[in-house]
Amino acid sequence: MGHLLVIFFAFFISFAATAQAKYKVCTITINSKNEKEIFKKTLNKKDFEFVELVPEKADENWFQDACKQVEATTACDMLIISGHFAGGFFGDENPARLDLETLEQQSCSKSCAGILSKAKEVFLFGCNTLADKKQDHRTPQEYLQVLIQ
Repeated sequence: MGHLLVIFFAFFISFAATAQAKYKVCTITINSKNEKEIFKKTLNKKDFEFVELVPEKADENWFQDACKQVEATTACDMLIISGHFAGGFFGDENPARLDLETLEQQSCSKSCAGILSKAKEVFLFGCNTLADKKQDHRTPQEYLQVLIQ
């Protein structure tokens, strides 16, 4: 009986070591869902769990609510933010907005660590977010008007 218990315990330890929890992919989809869908198609569903942080009817406190939601569960291993970009992320139809100032404040204050501090990979998708050109002379509001037009 002792040998059987040792074998069972060794099997259990081995199984627990190989059966790791899914990686949590947090998405902030403010405009197009295209980027999120590409990740969903590419990443193995057995290993990755997707959590959308923007509610359908977002109000001005949606990001703070998302921070609390993530803190109450498991932190994000990967963060994907997607939307139009002009000094912050916004969408055509979604009222949610996420400006860089909010991201900076939340990150520095560590009040949203589950989203902003623990992610191992972060992807920012938006027009002009990583453009390789000289600095735009337009203000974010002027650029926003160009995008809306």
